[in-house]
Amino acid sequence: MLKIFTLLIIIIMLTGPAFAGRPLVTDDTGTQGKGKYLLEFSGEYSIDNDEATDVKKKTFTTELDFGVTDNIDLILTAAYQGMRIDNPGSTKSTDSLNDTLIELKYRFYENKSGLSFAVKPGVYLPTGDYTKGYGGGDVRYGTGEVRYRLYFIGTKEFKRTAFHLNLGYMRNEARFEARKDLLHASFAGEWKITEKLKIAGNIGIDTSPDTDSNIDPIFVLGGFVYSFTDTISADFGIKHGLNAPGYDLTYSGGVSIKF
Repeated sequence: MLKIFTLLIIIIMLTGPAFAGRPLVTDDTGTQGKGKYLLEFSGEYSIDNDEATDVKKKTFTTELDFGVTDNIDLILTAAYQGMRIDNPGSTKSTDSLNDTLIELKYRFYENKSGLSFAVKPGVYLPTGDYTKGYGGGDVRYGTGEVRYRLYFIGTKEFKRTAFHLNLGYMRNEARFEARKDLLHASFAGEWKITEKLKIAGNIGIDTSPDTDSNIDPIFVLGGFVYSFTDTISADFGIKHGLNAPGYDLTYSGGVSIKF
């Protein structure tokens, strides 16, 4: 716990401005504006090694945000994933589309001091092949059932820094044994170094979907975003699992286009 609080303090001291987004896990309250779009392409490479099993996962994600009104976004996220599982004496490789996520972000409060709040309900459609992979829902391509989630988002902006808090709940219906009620809590910050470059930090915890585990995965993430223009940016991040249930390391990169 001391390490976690130390990392959190470091993030608070270092962190940066305006709207969050990739490569952070934690979302911000920002929306695109009425009639505007955000298109994101990203890839992740995750590694998890333990005494019995080594897992390597590649994920390619496309996200499209549409501004329904100035403070409401409709968001569609689809991902394709490949997984290699090495056990003593055997190797298994699989790939599949993941479950598709549809969300609605509604920023219901903001003031001139830079404080704002939003809610983000979402539904997962069972487009993934839940029979592939192994274990709980974190190492499969889906659950085979419709799932629901709701996030509360808070953002506080300053001149060159911004902080974001997420609290979430998901009803995790599944066609295999998995924990039904999952919680999420995360905190992130950003620091604008120049007009084009900002760095970001992130820490969070999720309920493990594995009913055999009493340890909830905790992560810390660091990364940066570089804006080539007002509409095109690229990002890179490294995510580290701080305890056994999470992936040891995840490398991520992406490109965002606004239009």
